[in-house]
Amino acid sequence: MKCNCCGSDRHYIHEINQHHFTNCAQCGLMFTDRPTKDRIIDHYREVDPHETVAAAKRPFFKAALVHLSTQTRDPDRSILDVGCGFGYFLEDAAKTGWVPFGVEILEDAVTVARDRFGKKQIFHGSLQSARYPSNTFHAVTAWDVLVVVDDPFREVRECYRILKPGGTIGIRVRNVLFEKAVYTVFRTIQPVAGKMGIRHPYVFHTYCFTPISLKYLFHRAGFERVSIENSPLTKGDPYAYTPFRWLTTSAKVMVETLTSRLFSLSNGRWVLGPSLLVGQPSRDPGGRTPFRSGGGIQTSRNPARLPSPLKSGISQGPMRSTSG
Repeated sequence: MKCNCCGSDRHYIHEINQHHFTNCAQCGLMFTDRPTKDRIIDHYREVDPHETVAAAKRPFFKAALVHLSTQTRDPDRSILDVGCGFGYFLEDAAKTGWVPFGVEILEDAVTVARDRFGKKQIFHGSLQSARYPSNTFHAVTAWDVLVVVDDPFREVRECYRILKPGGTIGIRVRNVLFEKAVYTVFRTIQPVAGKMGIRHPYVFHTYCFTPISLKYLFHRAGFERVSIENSPLTKGDPYAYTPFRWLTTSAKVMVETLTSRLFSLSNGRWVLGPSLLVGQPSRDPGGRTPFRSGGGIQTSRNPARLPSPLKSGISQGPMRSTSG
């Protein structure tokens, strides 16, 4: 079995909560058996508090759109949101001048999104089955979606194909380095935390990415220069991890402050936040990476020449300039 991100066949097994995950020894990707499509749909229909989550992500959506809007001046700029759900992000995109398109597997969400944007704008099914023409969109986004798709490499490769030359991509996923650390710490306090009504704050999906694994993945898919950084955190506690709202708020502030400081002090080499943001840095001459200021080192396009994960930096420069 070859790693979906780097292609390595060197793996080891890691057990978390009596569940076995396969870990790539080269890039750190952690993965397990994918739930059935019906189970994924049932989760997002019955369990996921989509309205609360969308409200918590609103500041992130706005920041993302500010960045994406700087990447093209085309008056007919188009954006595809993969896993668009009920269309919350696309609603904000439309208000800022984007022509919105979406792909979604949950029928209930598709119905609502089509009511907002029209049937032709929202495809019911997977990204591959949509069969969009090559070089179609100015921007493609996938917020917290890559962790549950069938094949992350095929998904990112398809994003590359349907992007216009010079187009921009935005991907957000959980950082498994952070999740493992939280899991280790929480296990020691779980008996007390459980009595206080505090739920475990870690999440392990089908695919759990490290910054290094994302670097390999996007280079293999064709993107020449990749930026990986800490994602801004959502506001509040949309998943109700704890009955103490102040505790969640305080923890998020401390984590975001610490991880941002470490990212800055390491010149973009230490990307340790709860979620990772993959995208194209702005063309600003100051060299700012997406959604915030920060540095980063650049790496070769050829995955075979990528530096060893144990020695390399994490954050890279701008991506998908296919014209050069």
